[in-house]
Amino acid sequence: MKYGVMENVLKQSWERMFSEAKRLGFNGLELDVREDYKGSRLWSLAGREFIETSVDETGVEVRSLCLHLLNNRKYSPASPDESERRRGVEVITQAIGVCKDIGARVILMPFFGTAIISSEEAKELLITELQKCAETAEVEEVYLAVESTLSAEETLKVVRSVDSPYVKVYFDVGNALWQGYDPVKEIEALGKEIVQVHIKDTQNKPLGEGRVNLKAALGALSKIGYDGYLVLETPSVPDPIKAAKANLEYLKKQMS
Repeated sequence: MKYGVMENVLKQSWERMFSEAKRLGFNGLELDVREDYKGSRLWSLAGREFIETSVDETGVEVRSLCLHLLNNRKYSPASPDESERRRGVEVITQAIGVCKDIGARVILMPFFGTAIISSEEAKELLITELQKCAETAEVEEVYLAVESTLSAEETLKVVRSVDSPYVKVYFDVGNALWQGYDPVKEIEALGKEIVQVHIKDTQNKPLGEGRVNLKAALGALSKIGYDGYLVLETPSVPDPIKAAKANLEYLKKQMS
């Protein structure tokens, strides 16, 4: 396994983020993409060059991008509004290009907030639009990973209907329990479709203080042969660096 951390967990400037991640023992980072993405450093040549230099200097890679903005329906490829779907496909396609430039391999596509997938129509729209995105993802070898409120069974129907080796599942142990699912059973059902994993506990608590049986979830991941990234999406208060360090140490202990 490798250990990653979300940008908004460390809460550091790019100038400090890579070196802090290395010092704490992380192998990779997951960068945030929000609604102001067009003005972000990720969408600039200088920003991507800075990342390349930082990766070379620290050995900490950018493993993934989290498209937080997809939680807003106006960017969702599953929106009933055609212009919103078109906007979502555009963002995802651009993000694939960013990943290619910085060496990232996974794009997390979350569907929460106003973009929850709650109808058969939304599922069908999502399948159709992801088939369009998958063409570019396959060329660039970047995984598009769905995370939603759907059960493992429903999620499998979506990703398998897209029918692309580069459309997979992003699993979150905390979200699964919060939504009323058994994380172990969901992991076992999803199996090889899981391309990356978020680690957090329930009720926005540090690892080990909520209701997630992390050791059992890790055991299930081992059982299906998962050996990719475990990415912390843990609370960062009151001290982000101290909190990340404590949560990483706890995670590593559960791995033993």
